[in-house]
Amino acid sequence: MTLIDLDAPPPPTPAGERPARLAGVRAALRRQRTAVVGGTLLALVLATQAAAAPGVPAVAPIRLPPVSVDGDVLITGDRAYVVTGQDFELRAYSLASGRQLWAYQSGRPIEELRDAGDLVLVVSPQITRVGANQSPEITPGLIAALDGVTGAKRWEHRGALVLPGTPASGVLVVQDDTGLVGLTSGDGHVIWRNGDGQPYPAYTPAAEILIGTFVADEPGSPEGRTQLGRLDSLTGRVTPVGSLPLTAMALMAVGLSDVLVLDGRAGLSYGLAVAGADPTAVMRVTTVAASASMEIAGDPRCGRLVCLVAGPELVAVDLKAQATVWRRAGAWTGVQIEVGDATLLPLIPAQSMATALVDAATGQTRADLGVWRVAGVVEDRIYTLFEPKRGGRAWLGVVEGSRVRAVADLADARNCRVGAGWLLCTGDGTSGTRAWRLTEAGLTGIK
Repeated sequence: MTLIDLDAPPPPTPAGERPARLAGVRAALRRQRTAVVGGTLLALVLATQAAAAPGVPAVAPIRLPPVSVDGDVLITGDRAYVVTGQDFELRAYSLASGRQLWAYQSGRPIEELRDAGDLVLVVSPQITRVGANQSPEITPGLIAALDGVTGAKRWEHRGALVLPGTPASGVLVVQDDTGLVGLTSGDGHVIWRNGDGQPYPAYTPAAEILIGTFVADEPGSPEGRTQLGRLDSLTGRVTPVGSLPLTAMALMAVGLSDVLVLDGRAGLSYGLAVAGADPTAVMRVTTVAASASMEIAGDPRCGRLVCLVAGPELVAVDLKAQATVWRRAGAWTGVQIEVGDATLLPLIPAQSMATALVDAATGQTRADLGVWRVAGVVEDRIYTLFEPKRGGRAWLGVVEGSRVRAVADLADARNCRVGAGWLLCTGDGTSGTRAWRLTEAGLTGIK
């Protein structure tokens, strides 16, 4: 007998129709059991999947040209921006009409796309080339601002964005060859410069960035400490916080004074560096959680708490109270879902392949996603996708209560994502790209 991996089951059939439908499926399988092998069995099961969610419609999509996605995809308004695998190209599409608006040849890798109102920011990384018996050749990073409708370049600046997010609305903090620079995102105008501080990939109170400056114990000595400061991204003004030993790396400012750190004094652990009255003195570090992991240390915030990966567990800590609120065994990738006043964390429990949505405030499971993956949130509705790896039908679902309900049959669509009220499926680069507008009832496509 040939054993075929069918990936995950299809979306659930409504309870009232399940018994009769399952009886029919079982009968069909019994009739075919002795004669059906290999691909015939697979075809039968896939045909059963296609009928497994009666009443769930298949909606004709808006067709876009085929596009091979090789990087980031940004959906904003009625437009989609897609980084392709063709000569570092960025293409813009109108999702409403399916028409390509423009294409931009960057001439270099594109690391990230950012929405900046009427502009789209194209972020390219620093490139270092090393030849045989040659000094390294460094090409600095580049930020280019393009008009979202026409693709015209409005401004560009050589350097690298400091944080994944934007500290203050309309302001970008960039590290270039002069140090840290504050730019207005609308026109790229420089509003301040700071040539001394080195930024941490750390999060602080609103509109601020945590920076550090090495202070030697003696002139020319490699021994010393790191002087921390909170840099206001609107003005460039720096407020001293305290100093850290070189064995500690800052992760997040806690309020206006204390700092969450990774402490390497005795193995790697999470610690809380507490500032004293002297903003230049070395801060006292106390352990918060042991067996720390660097996997998602970039942004440990989860709602009002801080979530720390400690060995095989996720530990949620109230840093103000210096107390553990909850802990769960499982893997978390750092993704957070904001729905209303709640923050939910997709978590894969230990010894499981199914995903659960966990309330960041309590650690309790809010919904079991099973084989579905979170695709995005629009107007506080959590959209999910089921895309089998090999053949079979794809489905769009929404989280309702503690379960997922299928709302649309996506046929053979793949590589789908949700953003700004749209569902975009780019496929494998050979079949046409498809788009649907999300509605309260499900999807709308071509008119």
